[in-house]
Amino acid sequence: MGVAKCVRKWPFLLGIILVCSLQLKLCAGRSASQCGRKDKVLMTVMSFKPQNSESTDAPLPHYECYLGAEDGDAVVSSYRPYRTKNLIEPQPSSPVRLTDNNLPANTAAYRITLDPANNNAFGVFTCNALKDARKNTTVFAIFLRSDGYIVPSDGRITKTVNVGDRDVIIDVTVVDDTDVLRDPPQSENLDIRWRINGSRNVDVIDAGGTDYQGVNYTQLSSRGIRVDDEGVYEAHGFTLRNARHVLQRLIVRSCEAGKWGPPGCIGICDNCYNGGICDDETGRCICPPGFMGTNCLTACGGNKFGYSCEFQCDYEGNTDCIGRQFCLLDPYGCTCNTGYKNLDCMTNCQDGKYGAGCLQQCHCDGNQGRCDRFTGECESGRCQNGWSGTNCQIPDTCPQGYFGSDCTEKCFCLNNLACNKNTGACNNGVQCAPGAMKPTGSMKCQECPDGFYGDCNKECHCESEACDKVTGECVGCCKPQWLERDRNTCQTGLEGSSFLKVNSGQSTNVRCDTSRSIVNTYGTELSRESGSLVDSGITRSGFNNQRSSISSADFTINNVSSTDVFYCLLVSNMKPIAWLNTTFSAYVLPVLSDQPTFQRQTNDSVTIRWRAWDAEKDVGDPPVVSYVTYYKEEATDVWMRGSDMSRDEALEYTASDLKMDVNYTFAVSAVRDGDGGEGPRSPPLTVKTLCCDAVVPINVQARLTDDNKVQVSWQITPGSINCSTGITSFTVYAHIEGSSDEPIIIASVGGEMTSYIISEGLEDGVSYTFLVSSTTDQEGAQSLRSEVVLYTSGSSPVTFIVIIIFIVLAIVIILILVVVKRYYYRKGSQDKSEPDRVKSAVYTNDGVSDEPIGYSSLELDSKEATSPSDYHHLHQGQHGENMSEYEETDMSKAERKVSGMEYEDVGNSQPGRYILPTPPAGPQTNSAIQFEYHDYEEPDDFENYTGVYINIPDTHHLFSPEPIKVSEFQSFMRKDKTQLVEGIVKEFMILPKGRQYPCSVAQQHCLQRNNSQEILPYDHSRVVLTSLGNMNQSDYYNASYIKDHKGKIRFIAAQGPGSKYKVSDFWRMVWQEQVKTIVMLTDSNQAVNAGSAAYWPEKVKTTETYGELTVLGMELTSSGTYTVRKMKVLQNDDDKIHTVQQVQLHMWPFRGVPEDISDLIAVIKKVKTLQGRDTAGPLLVHCSNGSGASGTFIAIYSLMDVLKESKSINVFDFVNNMRKDRMDMVQTRIQYLFIYQTLQDAQLFPEDSSLSCSQLKNLSDRILNKKAQQEFKVLRKMDENSRQTKSKVGRLATNAHKNRFKGIIPLDKYRATLKSEGLTPGISDYINASIAENDEPRYILMAQSPLPATVEDFWRLVYDYQCRTVIMLDNANNIDKTFVQYWPDGRAMYASITVDLVTSMKFDTFTKRTFTVTHQDFKKSFSVEQLVYDGLEKKQNIDVNKLAKFIISTKTDRSKTLLVHCINGVGLSAVYIVVRSLTDSIKNGDECDVFLAVKKLRMRNPHAIQTQDEYILCLQLLKSILNNQEDYAVVY
Repeated sequence: MGVAKCVRKWPFLLGIILVCSLQLKLCAGRSASQCGRKDKVLMTVMSFKPQNSESTDAPLPHYECYLGAEDGDAVVSSYRPYRTKNLIEPQPSSPVRLTDNNLPANTAAYRITLDPANNNAFGVFTCNALKDARKNTTVFAIFLRSDGYIVPSDGRITKTVNVGDRDVIIDVTVVDDTDVLRDPPQSENLDIRWRINGSRNVDVIDAGGTDYQGVNYTQLSSRGIRVDDEGVYEAHGFTLRNARHVLQRLIVRSCEAGKWGPPGCIGICDNCYNGGICDDETGRCICPPGFMGTNCLTACGGNKFGYSCEFQCDYEGNTDCIGRQFCLLDPYGCTCNTGYKNLDCMTNCQDGKYGAGCLQQCHCDGNQGRCDRFTGECESGRCQNGWSGTNCQIPDTCPQGYFGSDCTEKCFCLNNLACNKNTGACNNGVQCAPGAMKPTGSMKCQECPDGFYGDCNKECHCESEACDKVTGECVGCCKPQWLERDRNTCQTGLEGSSFLKVNSGQSTNVRCDTSRSIVNTYGTELSRESGSLVDSGITRSGFNNQRSSISSADFTINNVSSTDVFYCLLVSNMKPIAWLNTTFSAYVLPVLSDQPTFQRQTNDSVTIRWRAWDAEKDVGDPPVVSYVTYYKEEATDVWMRGSDMSRDEALEYTASDLKMDVNYTFAVSAVRDGDGGEGPRSPPLTVKTLCCDAVVPINVQARLTDDNKVQVSWQITPGSINCSTGITSFTVYAHIEGSSDEPIIIASVGGEMTSYIISEGLEDGVSYTFLVSSTTDQEGAQSLRSEVVLYTSGSSPVTFIVIIIFIVLAIVIILILVVVKRYYYRKGSQDKSEPDRVKSAVYTNDGVSDEPIGYSSLELDSKEATSPSDYHHLHQGQHGENMSEYEETDMSKAERKVSGMEYEDVGNSQPGRYILPTPPAGPQTNSAIQFEYHDYEEPDDFENYTGVYINIPDTHHLFSPEPIKVSEFQSFMRKDKTQLVEGIVKEFMILPKGRQYPCSVAQQHCLQRNNSQEILPYDHSRVVLTSLGNMNQSDYYNASYIKDHKGKIRFIAAQGPGSKYKVSDFWRMVWQEQVKTIVMLTDSNQAVNAGSAAYWPEKVKTTETYGELTVLGMELTSSGTYTVRKMKVLQNDDDKIHTVQQVQLHMWPFRGVPEDISDLIAVIKKVKTLQGRDTAGPLLVHCSNGSGASGTFIAIYSLMDVLKESKSINVFDFVNNMRKDRMDMVQTRIQYLFIYQTLQDAQLFPEDSSLSCSQLKNLSDRILNKKAQQEFKVLRKMDENSRQTKSKVGRLATNAHKNRFKGIIPLDKYRATLKSEGLTPGISDYINASIAENDEPRYILMAQSPLPATVEDFWRLVYDYQCRTVIMLDNANNIDKTFVQYWPDGRAMYASITVDLVTSMKFDTFTKRTFTVTHQDFKKSFSVEQLVYDGLEKKQNIDVNKLAKFIISTKTDRSKTLLVHCINGVGLSAVYIVVRSLTDSIKNGDECDVFLAVKKLRMRNPHAIQTQDEYILCLQLLKSILNNQEDYAVVY
């Protein structure tokens, strides 16, 4: 309230001026208590002797101010606002707080006593209440004399009217016609003067009337009441204002009747009963004394008052408030308490009336219509017709604008029009009034939710979140960001702010948005404080005025943290007048709370592991996308960065090239998404590298002691111990002289020992030599052997003789058993009653039978063949002279000495032959079970892979397999699954395992040049490197020459490069051997852990130098399953350039086999094309260790040629021969079985399935159909070989109703599972849908069109996989009866998922609908596009060109999940997916292979492309796309 108002309204009083000054001071700031529209203090004034102001009897005239519990702490004052008589009028006494113990808690009451002397108790008085966050509140009280000569005609001292009311009359009655009212005296003319608010403004008064016997003396003009008509009207004699005249206060509501909220007054008042009056500022009812409640429907009786009837007039048994007048907040005014009337409030209500001032009419039936004068309740207990309610005040027909059983609910109809009493629906479809809206699905208008106003889309900007639902005016202050303008609706100011959330320590951009209407009045700044401008580290980066109603200021903040606080400011004269907290919420960088764990170490490497970052256990914000490893020498503070590991990789890291025998500290940091996302390092782990310095004991001596024990002694060369641990132990070995067995361990003794006495464990009469090794961190090499010692235990000669006899008897018995066994074996092989066995034993080149594999006894052959050449001769005798070169190569040929064999020159620049070193005559051990061997396969892996349990505890009875006819290979593979798998496993189990030949060179290199000690190259077949200028270079790399099926060196099997030493040596090998093609069998994601670091330039047209060689990246092409890199290699001081191509397979898992055989066959064909028939260099194949995946790949690669070139095939022989050149080639049963499975498909695989774009483009229809027919026939044949047969979930009885066709069920392994809850908790996660492609988080899904019972599941599928595009290949008008429209035309809810149709558009070949999909639990929404093909008209063939255009036109972002569905889920859906997958090949000009694409899809769903016609359609569509590329384009 401004000064002008205060002065104009209260011009005479010093107290009022003080109040105005206080208000001005508070308004000058921005205190929460002095801004916005605030509620009034709930205050009631009770007057004593309101018509007896002259009384001097006790108690004197006074009034009391009562404050409710919410306002009991308000500051109360009192004053006289107007001068009402000629004499000077003093102010009333100061309020005195009453200490009545009967007052309710937290309430307050103050008494102001008046002085009757000199009529000072006559006039208008106030109670003022001042409270923080409340409106300054004033309640008026009027005191008159009991002997007044003019009185109000209606007995009331206040009258409440509405703006616009007409014919408003202020009635006064002359009760004493003394001469003071006559002019001239004793004449008949009355002379009455009128005043308003004590002034002489009489222009609005229309005097009239001559009869002074109770006649109305004034009437306001008929112009209609205005707000400024409000005031205290005073009528007095011409010359006398002596306190016997009349005062009557006119209160004007600022709105017309039933409305509130000036100046617009569009709010609808609460329906007030029992004399309540609507507050024009709030629309709420002010209930009369004796009543309370929202609509004043609750009667409290005659002894209570207050807004909640919390006060009583008397606590001593009286039942009413007789003789007291109650004045309430404007616009109510003053009345007697309920049950009384007249100025003195001493008169009871007449019959038929009740309530405050007896102004309410009873509506009672019977008993003369009487009702209780306090409550209005009928004495008869019956209401008149048309009325109801407790006191019969509720009409049967609600007033216009209200409805409900008690007519208290508001219709909220525009212009306050009527609505249906029962439903509240506006009649005739009338719209809602301001402040209301119709919620979705509702018939009636409802008040805006809290925080909104107007049309319910406008947001309140109030500090208390409460605003006027109609006008938006705040009940309290605006929020600090908004300015108090426009009647305090708080709609201009700082509209908002935005920032880019980044990781701590990074720079970010902040935008402050300002209402454009004030941008020229106030400045916009960004500050670190709200109360002042502090802009350190903040830079303004620009303005943005593109939006019509908002102007934006952009700022840049450097080096932010999660604790920084910023404010957008509106400034005037560089002082903030509004502010918006823009606290920057930076991501908290992740920290692993646990140290990494130690896994293993060598002399130059340490391997650690760590658990994945966990939001519940660790600090930071997700998502964590990778990890960074660090290590340092413990003695230094310099950390070295190890490797960056994706979260999808194995959380393991090996630090290589470390110093030997040094303590290293390791830590891991987690990295979240975004720049600067790396968090602090984890707690450290300290590990020492092993000491690899071999300390070989010398002067090992052994002697037999006097007590028949053996004493072994040794010495250590002085100064040879360099390891920090020293020698921790010695190991003593014994070796039987002349035996080929490995030495046996006798004992391990402490490192301080230099001798050991052997008292047991030696055999009597046997000669031994002894060896000793030392252990520092690891065991070193064994010493030279001691002299021979013949051990004797001192037993008697008789005992010795008995032992000899027993040994001889045992030998004789064994010989007899062998002879008998041979006799029956030969007899059985010639028995005519067993022709199958005979047939099995004499396989020829003409083929083999489909009977179980024939085996020849390894044990028998070994006894008959005294040498490799003898074994070879025996083998030839069995098979005749017509055997091919490959078919001769069995176990006998494998034993042939390598010495003297000629191999083609694969690397020398000079013509010549490689003569490999001669290996030992045979394996180093006599029995396979004694070999050094590692089990590379988990026990359950094989059973999980095959679904077959195999248990073969003993291999001694097994036989090597005979070759299989190529013509009968398919029937062999289609035998009973268990029988087939068991037979193949038996083959694998009799393969020689572990180390067979010396690898002394490899053993000299520890782990510095070997990825592990498990796989080492043999001396006779290793690749020996030549020096490239550096004479100190080692000639060693862990790689071996491997022969093909013809016995020629065609391959190099190698470990993957894992350190700088290995990478440079790897390229030396490529250069030396003139390798043309490299096959890498480890994916980049697993390469580091698999011992294969990136050994090539990562970017095209860049170089990397490795030792003396430089490698230039030339080209890179990539498909989903493999990448081809073309590189050039040159020696730094040589002009020669060598071209090499690397094929990296992404589908081969570490220590596993590829999932898709078709992909592997296609890659092998690609490699054969790159390698060609040129024999300039061997094919280099590497994985982690060069044996498992490498051996499997080489076997398949070579044996695919055997299937084409030879009449028979023997997988066992080929793998056995590879193991003679490199240990454990093909490491697991799964890999060995996989060779057979791949060859089975490879034999059927079409030779020319792939076509170039030009070939396909010009393909005639006849040839196209013939090609499709042949290839589809092969597919059907391959279906018989399919190993994916489990569809258990889809066949469950509980899921049967979800399948349209019972024969088309998705495989369990590749089915799409539902993750969100359905309508019924625990509902099945099954839907008839398959995952056609999986590149998480992006998928391509293939589904049947929804059934009526699966619409909910369909939308759950869309939500769970975040499908952004749905392709529909159904015609809603041409589908069987099970088809259902699964999408809404507006809004629909499916379980917890709400789907809203946003747009629908028609294109040339399809209809596009856009939906918003929202999950009600997570409140997460995303947009989904449904593209419906329009070319499936009834009974018409498919328009190939139109469908091709649709496929190209709807090709979506490959980073988003796609869902394709048709009636069965495997027909046109599969066609769409196959053709879509090959469009990139067309775009790049690559070859198209429909057969491979279909085969890949059928691996995931064997029903895909069900018919030959669908296969033909795939080819026709691709041909159409090629011939119409310019006409087809993405159109949406």
